[in-house]
Parts: sequence; C-alpha cells; structure tokens
Amino acid sequence: MSEELPSAWKKAQVISGITASVLIPVVLGLVGFSINKSIEEKELALNYVQIAVGLLKDKSSPETSNLRTWAVNTLNHYSHVKMSKEVQMNLIENQLKIVTTPSPAAQRLSADAVKRIISRQFSMPEENLKNDARLIEDLGADDLDLVELMMALEDASQRVFSDEEFEKLKTVGDVVKKMATLN
Repeated sequence: MSEELPSAWKKAQVISGITASVLIPVVLGLVGFSINKSIEEKELALNYVQIAVGLLKDKSSPETSNLRTWAVNTLNHYSHVKMSKEVQMNLIENQLKIVTTPSPAAQRLSADAVKRIISRQFSMPEENLKNDARLIEDLGADDLDLVELMMALEDASQRVFSDEEFEKLKTVGDVVKKMATLN
C-alpha cells in the first residue's frame, strides 16, 4: 500500500498538470471572447444610435417616415429610459433639434486670434486674410480643411459647434464675427 500512494500522487500530479495546461487557456480564451463580443455589441449599439440621431436631425417628410420610425425604435431599444408614445410620435413627425450650449469656460476670440488660427490652418500669411475672403472659393478650403478649422476654433474657444452652426460661416469675416460674439 505504501508503494501505491506515491504512484497515485504521481498520477494526480500528471492529471492536474494536463488539466491545467488545457483548461486555463480554454477558460482565458472564452473570457476574452466574451469580453470582445460585449465590446463589439456596445460599439454596434453606439453606431446605430448615431445613425438614428443623424436621421432624426433631418427634416421629416412622408418619404422618410419609415426611416424615422426605425430611428425612434432604435433609440428606444438602446436607451435605458424608454420614451413615451407621445415623444416617439413627436420625433417621427418633427425634426430633432439638438441644442448646444457653450461651456462656462467658452471664450470669445479677438479678430487677430481668429485670423491667426485661420492663417495657420490654411498656411497663409495673416495679412493676406481679408474679411470678405470666402473660405472655400478664395482660400481653397475643402471639407477636411473646414473640419480642421472648426476643431481648431473649438479648442481655442473651449466651445463645441454644431455642423449646422459652422456651415453658415462662409467668409473669414463670418468666422471672426461668430467667434467675437460667443455667448
């Protein structure tokens, strides 16, 4: 019997070693897969919500009714707070208005500061920037240039602009005026 005990211990040791070398990677793989799947689902939900909000920001029309219904249902599905039927119908029938408020730290920028930012963004001397210069036609800005300009102005003013708000700015003077009148 004394000879069986060490042999039983050796068998147990071998079995536990094999089990550990197989089970630990399997368990880690399953946990990693589960975490990865959860992250992917949350990213997909976020993408759906962004698409839904984008659809609801557009004007409502009979042609977009089904899309708007999908968007409202999507928002309701992914929200922890469910919308009432009245709110759902209002979103389907009316354009979503997103109100942006400036942060308390939002700063007005002087004309010189704005022109300095525009000058850097478009790699041109400040003295060549006239107030009536059009951003696209005269300065040659493309969509990416305008987005980068908007981001630079947001950083400098500590304020976030909506796309609609920024699209109204056509000239250097428009940008200067907007940045000087931040509220």
